[in-house]
Formats: sequence, structure tokens, C-alpha cells
Amino acid sequence: MDVPRPDGPDVNRGTDIFVGCWVLTGFVFFVLLFRFGVKAWIAWLLPSVSRPERVWGLEDFFFALGYAFDVGHMALIWKSWEWGLGRHFFYLSPVEKNRAMKWDFISQPLAVSAAMWSRTGVIIFLYTCFAQNRRSLRVIVVICMAVQIVANLFTILQIFLQCGPNPYRFVDRASYFHYMWDPLPEDGSVICQAPTVQATVGYVQGAFNCIIDFTLTYLAGFELWQFMLRGTQSIRENSFLTRFKRLDPRIRSQRIWQTLLLCGPLLLSGVASIIKTYLLSALGSRLDFTWNIVPFILWVK
Repeated sequence: MDVPRPDGPDVNRGTDIFVGCWVLTGFVFFVLLFRFGVKAWIAWLLPSVSRPERVWGLEDFFFALGYAFDVGHMALIWKSWEWGLGRHFFYLSPVEKNRAMKWDFISQPLAVSAAMWSRTGVIIFLYTCFAQNRRSLRVIVVICMAVQIVANLFTILQIFLQCGPNPYRFVDRASYFHYMWDPLPEDGSVICQAPTVQATVGYVQGAFNCIIDFTLTYLAGFELWQFMLRGTQSIRENSFLTRFKRLDPRIRSQRIWQTLLLCGPLLLSGVASIIKTYLLSALGSRLDFTWNIVPFILWVK
């Protein structure tokens, strides 16, 4: 397939964006370092009489696991950038085209895994805080976790298994993954799914992630403010705003910060899922893949 000559010069628009992605990765490192440092101090140095019953949780493991996948994803993206990711496909040599696409495609399952395991950690945290003693909420949280794991695992499998023998036969399709960047055999013995298939799977995955993120945002916000919402009456004296104003300033400030810290990342993740889904057309168009995919990588962060 001939690659059309782009209107612009041979520049790399990915450099600043990928540096920014590394900055975000570094910021998350310090956030996790602070979290684990405080927990270690509580667990090992705080007197037992002052120590809470639960310090470490399963969510800490998933936060660390998600971050490890994120670092791996960024390392592969940077490797792809060294070979031309962020430049117009037209200006790349055959070797640069091959290597840039290779490292980008290998990085994609890691990006999905990073978001999936981090979201799993958040869901486990919400389950521990709010759902243990309420069956209805517990069911909703468990369903959210199961749906997002299934949707994201299916996406990962689709990335790895989209190439295979022609005609179809039962084989290890993962061994054909390299044909996503290597030329297909001229005899037609290997075939890969159309790029639009991966884009369609991404649309479905993005829709599920978006719904789950906004559902978790609502549940977390509702549980934080339920003591005001449940007793609210239609009369003006008992309105939510009136009760909010009557709160002790210290408690009100504490609740606001809790809402921002808990609901803020979930809300941002939901918005990012919408934008990522909108930008998925870059996966469906391979004519200028190394140029078009850059904004999508930014919002994967």
C-alpha cells in the first residue's frame, strides 16, 4: 500500500508528548512512594496501640503491578520513538517503519494491563471501604471488577492473536504476532485482521471502561456524602446545600479533600476513556500510523 506524502515536513511531534508522559510516570512514582512509605511507617514504627487494624491491602499490590506495567509500556514507547514513532510514516526507512511499529504494538498490551490492574486496585479499595457490610453495593462493585477485567483481557488477547494462518486452522496464533509489523508472506499463507477490527474492539473496551469509571465515581461520591443525601427532604431547610453549609468547617474541608482524592482520579479516568475511544480511529488507519497514534498514547496515560 502506497503511503501518501504528508503536507508537513519531517518532524517528530511525539518528543514533547512522550517526555510529558515520562513526567506523569515519575509523578505517580512519588505518589506511590509516599503511600507505601507512610504505610511502612505505620506498620513498623507506630506503637501497636495507635496502629489501625488494617494497614496493607490487596489494592497496594495491584497499584504496584499496574505501575510496573506502565513503566514497561513507556519504555517500549520510548524505544519505538527512537525508531521514528511521532514522525510521518512516509519519511521513515523500511527498517525504521518495521521497528517503530514493532515496539508500539508490543507496548499496547502493557498499556491495557496497566490501566486494568490499577483500576482493579481502586475497585478493591472501594470494596474494602464501603461494600463489605452492604450486599447491594458489594454486588455492584464485584460486577464492575469482573466486567472490566474480562473486557480488558479480551482486548489484550485480540492484540496478540489477530494474525494467523490462512486458511484457518488451530495453531498458536501468538507466534504469528510478529506479522503485525513484519511483511506478510506473498503466498497468502498468513492473514491478519483488518485494522478496523482492533479499532472496533477498542471502542467496546473503551465504552465498558468509561461506564465503569463513572459508576465508581458516583458510588464513591455517594458513599462519602450519604449521611447528607439520605436524610434530605424536599423542603428548603433540609436541602443538600443547607446541610452542606451547616457542616463543621473542619469536617466539610475533610470531606471535600476525600472527594477530590478519591473521585477525582476516577472521573479523570472516565474522561480519558472517552477521549481514547474517540481517538481510536488512529488504530484503524495505518497509512500514517506513527504520526496519528501519538495523541492516543498520551491519553492512554
